[in-house]
Amino acid sequence: FKTFEGNMEILQTTGNITLKSGKPFVHLHINIADEECRSFGGHLNNAIISATFEGVMHVIDGEIDRKMNDHIGITLMNVCGIK
Repeated sequence: FKTFEGNMEILQTTGNITLKSGKPFVHLHINIADEECRSFGGHLNNAIISATFEGVMHVIDGEIDRKMNDHIGITLMNVCGIK
């Protein structure tokens, strides 16, 4: 985890919102730039946005949950049954 302070501009975010143990689970990647135009990217765990954030969501018909894959050791999206 890294913490960035100061004025940053969001350049791009991408990711998904699924269900994990029946609750919403947000998985986002972000790219930001500082006042010197240096760019940083990675997983977004927490953010405070001081003015606005403009984003686009694509909503699917159905729900995607996550299930633990013991072979890999992480929770993976279960997309079976999505229309």
